[in-house]
Amino acid sequence: GHSLYDHSFHPDAVMLRIRTQNFVVSASYLAMQSPFFYDLFYGPNSGGLNGRYELDFDPHTFGDLLDMVYPCCKYTQCCADCSSSTSTRFSLALHLKMTFAMRRMISERVMGMLELEGLVKEKNRWEEYSYLFPSDKQSEERGVKSVPSLPPVLASFPDTTTVIVNGVPIRVSATTLALHSPILRSMLFVDKCLANDVKIDMDVSIFLSILRLTAGIFPSEWSGRELDALTTLGITGVRDAFLQSIKHKVMLGRASRDCKQLMLHLLKEKPLDVGTLELLSGYVDKKELDEVMMECTDIPPDVKTNLAKPPEEKFHVFVKTYTGATRVIWITSTISVLAFVKLLEWHGEALPPCFPRMVFSGKMLEPGKL
Repeated sequence: GHSLYDHSFHPDAVMLRIRTQNFVVSASYLAMQSPFFYDLFYGPNSGGLNGRYELDFDPHTFGDLLDMVYPCCKYTQCCADCSSSTSTRFSLALHLKMTFAMRRMISERVMGMLELEGLVKEKNRWEEYSYLFPSDKQSEERGVKSVPSLPPVLASFPDTTTVIVNGVPIRVSATTLALHSPILRSMLFVDKCLANDVKIDMDVSIFLSILRLTAGIFPSEWSGRELDALTTLGITGVRDAFLQSIKHKVMLGRASRDCKQLMLHLLKEKPLDVGTLELLSGYVDKKELDEVMMECTDIPPDVKTNLAKPPEEKFHVFVKTYTGATRVIWITSTISVLAFVKLLEWHGEALPPCFPRMVFSGKMLEPGKL
């Protein structure tokens, strides 16, 4: 999170005075993450960076948001150590237009999906941010896709530099990339001085996609090349969040066409994420699964056996949650209670710690098979 980073040598470092607490941040990094900060630091009325800004937000909530949008050394649940309430944190992210923070809270199920949707609708921002919710079928049918474009890196950015990607010069925010990756940090800041004309051997379109991802702008269509590029450049936090969003869509049935592609990508990684692969195998038909097996010839025998198992009989159940919502979920005949709870979370209803129970026909369900 934010507290792990030293901004002392970043040319765009500024101080935010949030009521009684000071936060030293990268102006360019926050500008790329949030239109609010883009206008504050570099907008037409900003007058240029002045080194110190005073804002009237709750400092604990703001600090938690910074920890969510700043890259983590190790990807963890975004709210594990948060001191602020989820609704307060999400509302502030909505106000500051911090798309990546909202996306993390949605994908990590910090609240039930309906509660998060309600917060967006309450602020009259549904048309603007409905695309963040994979379960929003109506927005897809209406063609509402308000995915933002990548903010331009201006010459007025103190950390602006040019990288040469396959011979094509591209202006970037050096601090933004450096914060995301130690590999890029060593390339863009040599002896803590900003470097110019750094050469990167990568397809230009993939690199531009990486820039959008580092700004929290996730594409509706993806390729394994983007995940590979994120790994190559050492941008692990964004890669994990991006991969999580793809899994999320697949398991909600919003992107079944991506399932085979995702399996092919995961099968090339070491070590294999066997649990995810076995789960994904239930979302592809036999023909696609056979094609996966043919393309990946070095799959360990035990993994191959598990993936090739015939699909179990599935049926749907109607679940009434503690919030009063009813969900229809497809399950197998041998699913465990814990796996069922996980599926319930994927479908948008996280069970709070105070409700760790499931009841069927008046009987409390115990761990084991349903």
